[in-house]
Amino acid sequence: MDSYDLIIIGAGPAGLAASIYALERKLRTLVLEANGIGGQPMQLYADKKIYDFPSYSEITGKELANKMYEQARKFGVVIEVAAASSIMHADSYFQVKTVLITYQTRSVILATGLGYFKPRQLGIPGENDLTGKGVFYKGIPEKLIGKRLIVVGGGDTALETAVAAAEKGGSVSLVHRHDSFRAVEKTVEKARSLGVQFYLNSIVSEIHGIDRVESIKIVKGGTAESLLTTDYIGICIGAEIDRTFLQNLGVSVENQAVKVDADMQSSIPGMFACGDVATQAGKYKRISVAVGTAATAVNGVYQFLKNPYWGRK
Repeated sequence: MDSYDLIIIGAGPAGLAASIYALERKLRTLVLEANGIGGQPMQLYADKKIYDFPSYSEITGKELANKMYEQARKFGVVIEVAAASSIMHADSYFQVKTVLITYQTRSVILATGLGYFKPRQLGIPGENDLTGKGVFYKGIPEKLIGKRLIVVGGGDTALETAVAAAEKGGSVSLVHRHDSFRAVEKTVEKARSLGVQFYLNSIVSEIHGIDRVESIKIVKGGTAESLLTTDYIGICIGAEIDRTFLQNLGVSVENQAVKVDADMQSSIPGMFACGDVATQAGKYKRISVAVGTAATAVNGVYQFLKNPYWGRK
């Protein structure tokens, strides 16, 4: 049975960062990735521009993910594309099982991000029938010049989608159920400067069309209804996350994420978490924050394994 000091579950930004820090500490490390290396930046917003990652004034999700992977590869990080089906704690070791191999490790870092998820739907008439026919949940259509596009949502993804569509020449509107946004102000201002029209305190109640999306019905303030014609509607209202894997591990879960202490250690000694799969006081979802929690988690692992004189008492 292959044995390691540390196995990291997930090869997104948090997992890749953790692997680099772990090799700096000379910990024998393996990374397991179930889907594809790069995590959410690669899978959810490969072409979306990121403006708030230090050292890059502008970079796409795909570019950032590739750069992080290339750095990890140069460090000698070993990544296996395989899903961890179970993690069992036995004596002073964990057994991490995949379909083909069972690994043994002295510690584990969970860096699975959102894990298994699907985009959250509005659950309104016309949505399912027109998905793929003008209704979409990630990315933006390629050809938007002269096209009308409506985005639903008020978070970063919704506003960034609206900005990207407007920059591609689309005529963009955004529908949001509140009168203010969760997205950062810079992106909101950018959307306004590009002429994105906001429909606030409004919800989409119906999507109309035969072979393709033709229009939507919105309700403002609970009563006033209006019809907006459109070619596309992008629904960006979050994701439904399957946390069955976490529940089966037996760790304490809070707000659909692993509850961790100041060292990013879970309720199970030797099992740590970082990035979006972890929840801690003051958590703020940003790639830079995920990378920071990875460093803290590896430092926690090192103290757990080595008990250095400078460690937390």
